[in-house]
Amino acid sequence: MKLSEILGNLGIDPKGSVVYFHIASDKLKPIFNIKHIFETLDTFFDDSSTICMPSFPFTGSGYFDYLKKNPVFDVRTTPSRVNLITEIFRRRDRVIRSLHPWCSVACKGYLAKELISEHHLNSKVFGEKSPFSKIMHSNGYVVGLGVDCNTNSFAHMPDDRMLQYYKFKVYEDYNIILPCIDYQGREIKVETNVVEKRISKLIKPLRMKELFNKEDFYKEISINDINFYSMQVSKFIDFTYETNIEIVKQRGYPLYYDFNSGIEVTEWIQKS
Repeated sequence: MKLSEILGNLGIDPKGSVVYFHIASDKLKPIFNIKHIFETLDTFFDDSSTICMPSFPFTGSGYFDYLKKNPVFDVRTTPSRVNLITEIFRRRDRVIRSLHPWCSVACKGYLAKELISEHHLNSKVFGEKSPFSKIMHSNGYVVGLGVDCNTNSFAHMPDDRMLQYYKFKVYEDYNIILPCIDYQGREIKVETNVVEKRISKLIKPLRMKELFNKEDFYKEISINDINFYSMQVSKFIDFTYETNIEIVKQRGYPLYYDFNSGIEVTEWIQKS
C-alpha cells in the first residue's frame, strides 16, 4: 500500500486540508523511506492545503533540561531535534516556523503564515494565538505515521478547559522569558508558560483509545505492526473534555492521566 493510500484511508482530503504530522521515520523504514515520505507530502496535497510538523529544539520530553541552559532560540538556524524528518522539513523551501523558545511549529502551504505568525505573542503555549489553537479552528487534523495516538501534540488542550478542577499541576507556577531571534535577525524576548516536568510521563492519550474507536473523528490503521492514525483536532478536544469533565470534578484528574489509582477507562465505559 502506498503512503498516499494510507492518508486517504485515514480520511485526509488532499484539497484544502490542514494537517499536523507526527512521523517516525525509523518505524516506517521497513515500508517507506524518507524520500518517499516527502514525495508523497509534495504530491498528495494541493496548493490550498497546509502541512505542519513539530519543530521543537529538544529530544523526546527533554524540554526542562533544554530550558535550564537558558538557550537563545533562532527561528532561522536552531535545529528541530524531534527527529530527522522534522529537521529536513524545517529546512525545505517555503517552510516557515513559529517564533517560540521551546514549542515551535513549522508549516508549509496556504495557511502557514497565519498559523505561526503570533505564537510568540501568547504566553500560553497552546493559547489562542498559537499554531495549535489555530490548527484546531481551521478544522485541522493531527496525523501519526509510525506512531500511535500517545504521540499527540494537542493532548494538553483539553486540560486547559478543565484546569480549575485539577488536583495536580499541568503547568509550572511561573512563566519564563527567553530570547529568540526572528527571521530579520532581531532579538525578541518571548514569555511562555511551561508544562510541569513530570506531566509528559503521566499523560497517556492512548488510555482513551477504546473510547475514540467509537467516534468518527478518529481513524487508525496498522500495517505489519506499524501504526497510523488521524484525529480531527477540534472534535478530539471537545470529545475529550465532554468525556472527562464529570470525572475530573469527582476525582481531580481525567482518564488519560496515569496516576495508578481511581476509576479506569474500562470502568468508566461500563458506568456510562
